[in-house]
Amino acid sequence: MRHPVLLIATMVGISALAFGCSKTGAGSSASAGGEAAYAGPITSDDVATGQVVFQTYCNSCHPGGEKGKGPNLHDVGIHPAKARMFIREGSGRMPAFNKSRISDDQLEAVLAYLATMGTFGAQ
Repeated sequence: MRHPVLLIATMVGISALAFGCSKTGAGSSASAGGEAAYAGPITSDDVATGQVVFQTYCNSCHPGGEKGKGPNLHDVGIHPAKARMFIREGSGRMPAFNKSRISDDQLEAVLAYLATMGTFGAQ
């Protein structure tokens, strides 16, 4: 090994670059509380509004709550906090729906609608 200092400096630089480019680095909401930041009971019982919002924003990937481009939403048994996080931050191919696209009231109405599908299981 003729240049150990150069090798170490290169490894440190690559590590710093990889950390700086990671999706969960400082400043992302995923690292600032994750699912816990979305905890709390569903605050709406407005299933009708939730169905309209779902039809507008979600149905093209989850047709009728079934598997389409996105997964089946019936009887999956996830926690509402995880659903809030997925909706707000996106996940994989699912886009994020921030407050400028779906208000907090609309989000809670969607959760009320999803509850009718058994999305949250027995909570």
